[in-house]
Amino acid sequence: VTKDQPSSSPTLGTVSLAPFSCRLWTSSLQHNVLCSLLRWQRNAKVHEQSQTWTDEVENLYRFQQAGYRDELEYKQVKQVDLIDRWPETGFVKKLQRRDNTFYYYNRKRECEDREVHKVKVYAY
Repeated sequence: VTKDQPSSSPTLGTVSLAPFSCRLWTSSLQHNVLCSLLRWQRNAKVHEQSQTWTDEVENLYRFQQAGYRDELEYKQVKQVDLIDRWPETGFVKKLQRRDNTFYYYNRKRECEDREVHKVKVYAY
């Protein structure tokens, strides 16, 4: 990410994600968040695809269904510390998508056996 000049007012910056490049308006805070996200994303590697259902796979399924890799990416993008979870199971209860709509999840398992192999587990 490159930026013409640091300031608190919106400025035109360039985002380069090989092979894509786009120009966008950013403020200094947005620029800093975007830079840290891009550095973090380069370090994420697909470690494995899930073969069996676990509690971890269930939560990853919910994050990935909402458009995020995992809990870490969600927290960084949405800038939140806590995620709503069901107290009985510990499963994610509610997530906000990137377009600011919400996904609400049940207390019980939602990732069916036929979907488990689609869940990706990332290593950093």
